[in-house]
Amino acid sequence: MVAASAFDAVMVLAKAIEKAGSLDKDKIMSALRDLRDYDGVAGKILRFTTGGNAVKELTLQIVRNGEFRRYGMITEEDIIVPSE
Repeated sequence: MVAASAFDAVMVLAKAIEKAGSLDKDKIMSALRDLRDYDGVAGKILRFTTGGNAVKELTLQIVRNGEFRRYGMITEEDIIVPSE
């Protein structure tokens, strides 16, 4: 999942730079805050907080017979929104 998250981070940054039309950090942060429902390889990023933290659903996995298996999702915003 680390590689997938890193890939998503690069792609989201590229989208924000494109939308900002600039490499100015304030314009990029503004573009990130406006981003909604990005379908990444590591899951959907719902939005970003004002501090730039990703808000995304949490996938729970368990290991069965030596393999990871999807167990469930946590989607409640009071759990998945990082504190500022």
